[in-house]
Amino acid sequence: MKTASGADISTSSPPSSPLDERETRRLDALRTWFQIPDDLNPRLAVRGEWCCQPRFGIGVYEAYLLGGLRLPLNAFARELLTRLGLGVCQLNPNAWRLVVSMQVLWMEVFDGDRPITVDEFLYCYKPSEINQSRGFHQFTARGNDCRLIKSLPSSDRNWKTEFFFVSGFWAGHPVEIGRDSFAPYTGDIGNLRPKAVGRPSLSKFHRDRVHRARLHSERDFHSLVTLKRLHKWGLVPEPSVEALAHELTTRRRMATMKGNKGKEVADAVARPEPQPQPRPASGEKRKSLSKHVDLASLPSRRGKKAKSGSSRPDTVRVELSSQSPVLVVDVDSSTPLNATPSNVHDLFKAMSKFIAASRQATEMDRTRVLEKRIEKIKNDCRTWAEVANKAKDEAEELKASVGELKSDATKKDERLELLQKENDELSLLLKKAKDEAVEEFKASKEFTDLMDTNYAAGFEDFRMDAMDNFPEVDFSIIKLNLATATSSLFHTGSDDVNIEDDASTRPAQDDPNVDAPSS
Repeated sequence: MKTASGADISTSSPPSSPLDERETRRLDALRTWFQIPDDLNPRLAVRGEWCCQPRFGIGVYEAYLLGGLRLPLNAFARELLTRLGLGVCQLNPNAWRLVVSMQVLWMEVFDGDRPITVDEFLYCYKPSEINQSRGFHQFTARGNDCRLIKSLPSSDRNWKTEFFFVSGFWAGHPVEIGRDSFAPYTGDIGNLRPKAVGRPSLSKFHRDRVHRARLHSERDFHSLVTLKRLHKWGLVPEPSVEALAHELTTRRRMATMKGNKGKEVADAVARPEPQPQPRPASGEKRKSLSKHVDLASLPSRRGKKAKSGSSRPDTVRVELSSQSPVLVVDVDSSTPLNATPSNVHDLFKAMSKFIAASRQATEMDRTRVLEKRIEKIKNDCRTWAEVANKAKDEAEELKASVGELKSDATKKDERLELLQKENDELSLLLKKAKDEAVEEFKASKEFTDLMDTNYAAGFEDFRMDAMDNFPEVDFSIIKLNLATATSSLFHTGSDDVNIEDDASTRPAQDDPNVDAPSS
């Protein structure tokens, strides 16, 4: 096996570093909870060591094991990493949850007879790099019909800070890997291969398998990925009591966190919004001001201190009397001002009008913003309405075209059926005419003469061959009575058929006594 740098780690030995008691307990817990084999040499990180840059071996995040991943890797995980060109620690936790749960789903649907293939997995989920976390990759469904696994966790808090390292045959024992139909994962950790991003094409058989998996009723991640179910299908070893207890504790903790989060959301929704204080209507009495006004307690003066060496008082009381004017001291300029109760009342009245005008202006600004948004939404609605009407018109035109095509197809089918019937009728007539012609020829004299000639010629050939092969036999006694031989087959009318065939059909020899010279 090779690491990210390509160094062979099959025979690497971990450096000897003492572990404190806390680290020892942590490492023993990881071995027990996730049943990590001892020959993988699990170890914790040392100071300055990151999961993606191990000193030796490979880094594995604990969130992977909580999602069902187990080491060494099985055949499907090795082939998937080989296809993607990625390392184990380059996938986010939900990606490994999908890998494990999809294997279990296929086992459940097909009773363990037909495991999932990499093409079927990549047909449903597309690998991509996470923009906010460069170097890590995720799987996203290629459509709503391809989202086969439900209820995946929405977040994993601080999962990048909890990891450990393994070495040795983490991808599988060489003997077991050699039995697979593909090469073991030995590649360097790198970038996602472009060919792996494209959607593979599946045959009808494999598409039907994906459709059957989609129709399965139980596709929830927490229901599919349990230690007992993973062990049932051979994806993990038999879980120990400690592993089952840790799984139960983890699930209870996740349920508690989910419940607390739900309560927080419910409280936020149920919390009433602060109601604005209603303004007094005309005719209602406003709150009266106290006759003793503390200028230092006003918002504009609060927190300000007098300069050092100034004998100016911090507080100036104004006596609102209807009988005599009141001496008001400006705390900023120390200039005495003559103020009457009517002047103070006018001042507060002007301030109230200013605040009311300011609020009214703010409301008007909000109203303008809302009016602009409403107008924009109306324009968008008009635009989309036009698009919808146009699409509707196009749909009507397409429907009309489909209707015409269907009518033409119906007419063509009727015409084809009529031509087929005519063809069948003509074929029957042709066959009937052929049979009648054959029968008529058989009943004719020409057919009878041909039969006589062929029969006589054949018999004569037979007798000549017999005389050549058997010269000691006399075939002259064999006479061909053609009329008797063929009377059961046909009626003869030929004069030269009933002939007597001499057995010795050889050319007649000249009589030696004829034309001999007289002696």
